[in-house]
Amino acid sequence: MEEYVTLQVKPLSRKYDGIIDKQGETITVFPSSYCLKLGADQNAINKVVYDFIDDDQSWRDGCFAFKISRVTAIDNLKADTKQIQRIVNEVERCNRELNRTRSSLKFVNLHAHSGVGSPFDGFGYPQEHMDFAYQNGCEALALTDHGNMNGFAYQVLHAKKMKAAGKQFKPIFGVEAYFIPSVPEWKEQLEEFKKDKKKAKQIDAGRSGTNIEADGESKGKSKSDINRTRHLVLIAMNQTGLNNIFKMVSESYNGDYFYRKPRVDYDLLEKYNEGVIASSA
Repeated sequence: MEEYVTLQVKPLSRKYDGIIDKQGETITVFPSSYCLKLGADQNAINKVVYDFIDDDQSWRDGCFAFKISRVTAIDNLKADTKQIQRIVNEVERCNRELNRTRSSLKFVNLHAHSGVGSPFDGFGYPQEHMDFAYQNGCEALALTDHGNMNGFAYQVLHAKKMKAAGKQFKPIFGVEAYFIPSVPEWKEQLEEFKKDKKKAKQIDAGRSGTNIEADGESKGKSKSDINRTRHLVLIAMNQTGLNNIFKMVSESYNGDYFYRKPRVDYDLLEKYNEGVIASSA
């Protein structure tokens, strides 16, 4: 049978900005077993509830100071389950926040790779990146895998889980695109290479569904101009921008846009520029 106590809870910090009154709140009928969720020791609960050794017990845990005392005339009182759950949820939320790294420098990383979309250049799942960023004081994180948005679903689903757990965190959607100035001009150059037997050996039109990053081809070390690409980070500002990045990624895998890797050029950027932020990579 559940035993009840009267619980007093008060924030320890003046900077506390949660839903519990800064001067403290009293829950007249509170389940004694729930005190364990608030950091109470079972022996302390027993002294008040079962052994009648003490009239009350106090302790501090995380963000709050607590005090429990025996309930009298319980027959005329009824537990407010919504208020009880509200207090428990707020205590758990605040304690999670307390364990986060704090920094006066607000920082959001807008260029990151995961193992889902950037093999050998990124590691871990997007949700692991999000959790790490949150625990280290960040409130948002962009995922910009190479030439694809394979991590998008992971971001969306995990953001919902974080919100349900009381963690305010914003996933930022984007891609690190492979860029060349002009696909039509590149195609003309390709035809010239085909006419030269020596240069023709440099042509590699192999197709793959996985983008394996080769630094040499994007840092000016490629021996062949026809194989060289640059990197461009594209970030969605809003739903329109996200839709446009989806379209650019899709088109980059089709026709002449795909050569060794999915690519975008100025024409494609101009066509789908609305709502998109572009930066160097």
